[in-house]
Amino acid sequence: ETPIPLSEEGSGATYVGLVAREKDVLAMYIDARTALTPVHARTLRADDVGGLVRGADAVVLVAAGADSVVRGALGRAASGPAYLFVPSSPDDREYGLITIAIDGEPKDDMQGKWSMFPAQMSSPPLGATTGASPLRLVRARPETKDPTGPLVLELGHVEADGSLRERCVLAKAGSFADLSVAVDEGDNLWVAYTNAKGTWVEQRGRAGK
Repeated sequence: ETPIPLSEEGSGATYVGLVAREKDVLAMYIDARTALTPVHARTLRADDVGGLVRGADAVVLVAAGADSVVRGALGRAASGPAYLFVPSSPDDREYGLITIAIDGEPKDDMQGKWSMFPAQMSSPPLGATTGASPLRLVRARPETKDPTGPLVLELGHVEADGSLRERCVLAKAGSFADLSVAVDEGDNLWVAYTNAKGTWVEQRGRAGK
């Protein structure tokens, strides 16, 4: 079919993500700017004749500015709400990740749960599972309070309220890129990422463990 705009006129998109729910798809697009970073969300669904219908655009979060590119992630367990993951700063002193749970239509200025990093970093790679319980998140973050030090790739469990329970460190490196995580039909957790030594694909046990 003829493509239709996902964003509203005047809105940019440095990151776009989609996650399927029972009866629709939730879309998130991040418009990274120097002064501020609006995070938009809207639903997409098929009408009775198979056409694509867009829900209302909602600015679920106005995050801090500074990064020219801000990566996000979307995830969902086997049922329940979708979760948006956005790196940002709640104030001038801290930096971390906010998780926003969306069940139904997204709304402006939604509340979320923060998980702080030891130090600032520029747009950390993120990846979240979809369609399997429990919901897992993999993120790169500074290992210590030294922002010039190495990064760790961390696996965490996302609680129902959006809070993150850290589980284990998967790898350490100076940088990470092209991060993704998925669960296969056998409930095995797979992680893929790139660092200075190459691109890695690893099976990391059962998703429910």
